[in-house]
Amino acid sequence: LADAGGELDPLHAAVQAFTQAAAPIADYPDLARARRALIDSSPELRERDLMKMASMTAAVADALAGRGVPRRDAIFVSQAATTVFATAVDEWAREPERGLAASIQSALSDLRAVLGPGDRGSTLRSRSA
Repeated sequence: LADAGGELDPLHAAVQAFTQAAAPIADYPDLARARRALIDSSPELRERDLMKMASMTAAVADALAGRGVPRRDAIFVSQAATTVFATAVDEWAREPERGLAASIQSALSDLRAVLGPGDRGSTLRSRSA
C-alpha cells in the first residue's frame, strides 16, 4: 500500500497492493490449485488459512489507517479487498487463461456491481483526503 498512488480510493489502493503482492505467483496456477485442494482437505489447514487471511486483512486495515482512512472504513475496505483477492485467486486457479491480475480486477468489478451505484468509493476518497 505504501506504493499506491494517492489518487486511488482506499479500495482500489488495497486491491492494487494485493495485485502487486500476488505478481510472483501469477505464472503458477497449478500450484495455487494444488494448494487450495490441500487446504480444503484438512480442517487444521483451513483454520490456518483463515488465520493468515485475517492477518492480511488486519495489515491492510492498519496500512489504510496509516494513509488517513478512518479506522472503521479501513476495516470495511480491508475485508472487501481481501475477499476480492481470495475470490480472484480461487477463480484464477480454476481458469488460469484469464490471468491473475485480470481475475482480481474482474472480482473487484463484480463486487462494485453487487454493491450498486450507492457504493461509497467517492465518499471514502473524500474522507481520506
